[in-house]
Amino acid sequence: MTNSSNSSVANNLKKSPKSKLLLLILVGISIRLLKKIPLPWLNYGLLPELDSPNLLSIGITPLITSSILFQVLNFIPAFKKWKQDAEEEGSSNNKISKFNKGLTIGIACFQAFRFVNKLSPYIYGPNLVKFFTLGLLIVTASMILVWMSEIISENIFTSGTSLILSFTTILDEIIRLVAKALTIYNPALWPIFLLYIFLLSIVVTIFARSIREFPLISSRQFYSETMPFTNLPFTLNPGAVMALISTESLVRILESVLINKFHLNFFGGISWLLILLRYLLVVLLSYYCSIIQIDPLTITNQLQKMSISLNNQPPGEPTLFYLKTELKKVYLSGGIILVLLTQLTELISYFSPQLDLRSYLSSLIIFFSGLLEVDQKIFAKEFQLVENSKQNNF
Repeated sequence: MTNSSNSSVANNLKKSPKSKLLLLILVGISIRLLKKIPLPWLNYGLLPELDSPNLLSIGITPLITSSILFQVLNFIPAFKKWKQDAEEEGSSNNKISKFNKGLTIGIACFQAFRFVNKLSPYIYGPNLVKFFTLGLLIVTASMILVWMSEIISENIFTSGTSLILSFTTILDEIIRLVAKALTIYNPALWPIFLLYIFLLSIVVTIFARSIREFPLISSRQFYSETMPFTNLPFTLNPGAVMALISTESLVRILESVLINKFHLNFFGGISWLLILLRYLLVVLLSYYCSIIQIDPLTITNQLQKMSISLNNQPPGEPTLFYLKTELKKVYLSGGIILVLLTQLTELISYFSPQLDLRSYLSSLIIFFSGLLEVDQKIFAKEFQLVENSKQNNF
């Protein structure tokens, strides 16, 4: 009797919105404290103040990089066949998770020791032992963040990676942006800046809450009038952040090549070329970064195995073609909205270049997306639980 009551209490605590919020606060405080721990044997007096290395210098980027590589590897036939074989064997969770963890650790080791190599001029008495110890400390700290992200994903049912990224990097970027905004001497720019933040929050809300649903019909539903119909939902632009980051990286590389190699003037004809190229890349990469997270072929095969029809489409190739066509419309429209947001950012940056809003656009999108996730997974569910309890009382 005692064991059953204890287990029920544990389950209630696990499902409690307050316990989830407390877990999120504890993880955030722990991460902020870890960021205050300096690396040993470094001469911080020679390092720039804004570029001060700490225990979380590489953060959770190894996990993000491994996730991106894992999605890209799906386009390789040999890897896709191995993944499908693992799913058919029923051991996909073990094999794929082990592969992902191994890939994350390998990337973390590469990034950590590459980072330590850059710090070698600032190390007191550099030697192999200190080099290895610093790299091991940074890799261990990164794996702790990966572990924290898994805890958040399992208990709050949201993207632990984005929340960990917000605690490690995005929060610092937001604080830096607010500090820059406070130095604005032109009072007329303040309403414009606040209006921009408001419009940005609306666009992020549209990305997060706008859903394209495809009706699913199983063979049982043809013979049962009481069985409810279900939908397959897709958000408007899940690859917005990665599209912006990739676009800026590619445009900067092209800009550097055109100016340094071909000695072209940025304020001449190539400025308009780079602007048009940036908009085109935002739209195309929004579609690409979104579609690689979905994999329509896998969805089509799973629906066919379960004898489920997507919007009355025949199984197999017709369903795959229909899904690709409809998702292309959804994700390209999301990319166009992102282009309009980028254009608004460029316009405000033109009148207030000291803010450099373009550099903070990705951070702001991640920050607002994280707030919406927390609101949806914690506070919205708490409100729903309260309403349900009121209805039960009546």
